[in-house]
Amino acid sequence: MRRKSNRDNNGQAYGIAAMRRRVLSLPTMLSAAFGLAIIGFLLWRVLDFEWNEFVDHLTGINWWLFILAGLLYYVSFWFRGWRWQLIFNSVANRSENPDLQRAEAPNVAAMSLMILTGWFVNSVMFFRIGDAYRGWALADRTSSDMPTALGTVFAERVQDMVVVLVLVVTSAIWALLVDGFAASGRIVDVAVIVVAVASGLALALLLILYVMGKAGERVARWLPERFGRQYLHFQDGTLNSFRGGGMTMQIALGVLGWLMEVLRFYFVAQAMGLEMAISIAMFAALANAIMTTIPVPGGLGFVETALITVLLLVGLNDTDAFTLTVLDRSISWLSIVAFGGIAFLAMTLKRSVTNRTTQVDEVGASGG
Repeated sequence: MRRKSNRDNNGQAYGIAAMRRRVLSLPTMLSAAFGLAIIGFLLWRVLDFEWNEFVDHLTGINWWLFILAGLLYYVSFWFRGWRWQLIFNSVANRSENPDLQRAEAPNVAAMSLMILTGWFVNSVMFFRIGDAYRGWALADRTSSDMPTALGTVFAERVQDMVVVLVLVVTSAIWALLVDGFAASGRIVDVAVIVVAVASGLALALLLILYVMGKAGERVARWLPERFGRQYLHFQDGTLNSFRGGGMTMQIALGVLGWLMEVLRFYFVAQAMGLEMAISIAMFAALANAIMTTIPVPGGLGFVETALITVLLLVGLNDTDAFTLTVLDRSISWLSIVAFGGIAFLAMTLKRSVTNRTTQVDEVGASGG
């Protein structure tokens, strides 16, 4: 009889039934309800919102520009998938694990699809479990173990946060000193807060990397043997991601991925007929990304509040700011729920069929 491996058990943990239970769990439902309550409060008590003007915006949108914004957003997944492939191959080339040394990352399309499904999971579940799902999905497709694969995901997050910090500082300086938004008063305070948050997140991640490099072996000895071994695999997956000569290409691909997100926001504004400086589009899109790190489904409620606040401070009226936020989130959140959900379902069903075929072959071989 075939015994279940750890990978089989992990597969059950990220199967459709398990995911459905997590989506319908009390923490997820409460966090989603809280996010919707925040948006409702904004409409009811904070914004001077005009429904007729909102409907006019939606009916008068330039759909070609809106579709272009969506296409640019999904191009960003290609750059992210390519970068993740380079990261994994860097780890595999430097690993002492013979199985991992022989492993080769899936093609860029497959890596991009795994990122999309991971973002889908983050968009509908509490506590950013999509990052863990991505680690499992990569381990399932390769000869790596899940802690090592998670290390590559963590390394990718570190790169992202450093790139976001550099770009958000650049956009803030550009907006305040070149485009003259310093005269808008409180936008300076918001810029300082966003830069401070980005700096704090980046420094925290870099500090974790430093501790791993200097004291990782000691940390592993403090843990129970099983967890210590898994931690060392995670550490190897993380640190080996930054070794070798591929960092320049990885950073360049990360920058391109984020610039696609900036262009998404810019072209959504253009589709509404709004005049918007590129610096503001960059600052708003990156502030949006920072808020999605809050461990609630898709940052619901928090992202919208931050985005609307920035847009109001740069001169948009209440209805324009709310409409632009809704349209942009229809791409960066709702479309992820739709297309990412389809991709997640397809990948899960494909794996289920593959497992059944493998089990039948093994039973036939043992019977023969």
